[in-house]
Amino acid sequence: MAMAMAMAMATGRGGKATTRVVRLPMRVAVRREARREEERSKGRRDVAGASPSEASGGGSTCGWRTWLAFTRPHTMVGTAVSVASVSCMVAGDAKAHACIAMLAQAWVSALLMNVAIVGINQVHDVDVDKINKPYLPLANGSMDVEEAKKVAWTCAVGSLWIGAWPWSTPLMITLMGSLALGVLYSVDVKGMRWKKHPALAATCIFAVRAVLVQLGFSLHAQLATGQAMRITRPIALAVGFMAVYSLVIAFFKDIPDVRGDEKNTIRTLSVRVGPRRVFYVCMMMLTGVYAAAIGYSLLACDGNFRIASSLAHVLFLAMLWVRSKEVILDSSSSVYSFYMFIWKLFYAEYLVLPFLR
Repeated sequence: MAMAMAMAMATGRGGKATTRVVRLPMRVAVRREARREEERSKGRRDVAGASPSEASGGGSTCGWRTWLAFTRPHTMVGTAVSVASVSCMVAGDAKAHACIAMLAQAWVSALLMNVAIVGINQVHDVDVDKINKPYLPLANGSMDVEEAKKVAWTCAVGSLWIGAWPWSTPLMITLMGSLALGVLYSVDVKGMRWKKHPALAATCIFAVRAVLVQLGFSLHAQLATGQAMRITRPIALAVGFMAVYSLVIAFFKDIPDVRGDEKNTIRTLSVRVGPRRVFYVCMMMLTGVYAAAIGYSLLACDGNFRIASSLAHVLFLAMLWVRSKEVILDSSSSVYSFYMFIWKLFYAEYLVLPFLR
């Protein structure tokens, strides 16, 4: 507004000119400015595409898109698929109601713990994510840090409560071990923040994805369905295959984040030796594990399982190399897209693992 107050000249009685102060524009300006500020405040609160009342009945300022982004959906899918695959792989001829109860307990507790772990990571990675992942809710300001802490620890407690009722020792070890490693990986206090160290970061992901998930949920399935707990050949194969895959994910996930990691002095393997070398090392590791799976399928699997497993792994290997030719290593978005493709192959492997017998 160019003027806070307007001056008007009017002619009074006797032809004399008088000066009159018009105060109405000031009041209008104040009301308009108040309305603008209210609209700006509403826009800041409603960053997720839904009004606060629509999002949570008035209790939270986060919309459903914000909540979805906070859970990191690709990790949720991986957890759901892996738990179902490993559990069903050893369920055998158990009764349907026992299988359903076993799978429900494993699924719900695992997904809640997944939200807790990725939530803790985001709480302690806000500055890094503002550079590497600005679309995440804490990085872009669409979720408050204190609210995120409450959600993460509520999910952790809920997960442990479900795992303890009915009590399952393998499941509880898996859940508590995953939470402990998630805290060691992310929390920025002395002796923790293992993600800054390539070997310790890879150890965390390896221990959770390759060991705890495969052994913990398979032994839980055996216990819940009345079987003797033992490591069968399919379980050992799952551990071996996913061990290599988990290391690849641990190494590859940092390639798109080199810029932010360098700025925040996080010395990942990609920062130390360069993203190009890490990319090709990961490709060789995946090629080797797929070749081993093809060889095992042809030599050790039975009947139709041999054909299905070998063809599936040949297809996965071909898809991996075709897709890798499209990657532009100087483009974070291109590398990240390929990283998500690796996750899809990771999910797909769980559909094939039951045939490796």
